[in-house]
Amino acid sequence: MDITTLNKQNNLRRAIQMVNEKGLSISESAKSCHISQQRLYQAIRAHNATQAQQLAQLQIKRSNLFKQLSDLDAHIAELKCMVTK
Repeated sequence: MDITTLNKQNNLRRAIQMVNEKGLSISESAKSCHISQQRLYQAIRAHNATQAQQLAQLQIKRSNLFKQLSDLDAHIAELKCMVTK
């Protein structure tokens, strides 16, 4: 890892700490740590979520991705049939 990546991670950790422990708002913490509010919000949600919640979210994402993959496979098979006719 380079210095820039480490600095960004440190800034993110510091911003999460500012929100969770010191009670600052996400916008204030994001501004003072020079990161986007959206990125900080997502990091706080991930930080505060239990492992069971994270696992459930990942399983839902996985099932959605498998559905998309099967839909794409079906579409490819359909296109192959159209090409061979």
